[in-house]
Formats: sequence, structure tokens, C-alpha cells
Amino acid sequence: MMDDPNSSYVIAAYGFGLLIILGMILAIWRDYRQLKQKLAAFGGKASGRGFGQDQE
Repeated sequence: MMDDPNSSYVIAAYGFGLLIILGMILAIWRDYRQLKQKLAAFGGKASGRGFGQDQE
């Protein structure tokens, strides 16, 4: 395969695609963490109790 004149293009295309996919995974993970923090803060303000405490 390395004798093929297009092999460097194919390897570069797969590498670029991998970077794009990893970037998307990272962006989704960061957004999830941020939304989870905002939701926990919102839940604590709305009920007057902290997140995860038993209701009486």
C-alpha cells in the first residue's frame, strides 16, 4: 500500500477525519459537563434544597 502514490492522501484524510471526530466528542463532553452543573444549580435554587437531598 505504501507504494501507491495516493497513500499519503488517504492516510492524511483518515487522520483529519479522526481529529474532527475527536473534536466533536470533546465538545459534546464539555457541553454535557456544563449543562449538568447548570442543572444542579437550577435544581437547588428552585426547591430551596440542595441536589440529591431527601424530600420530607
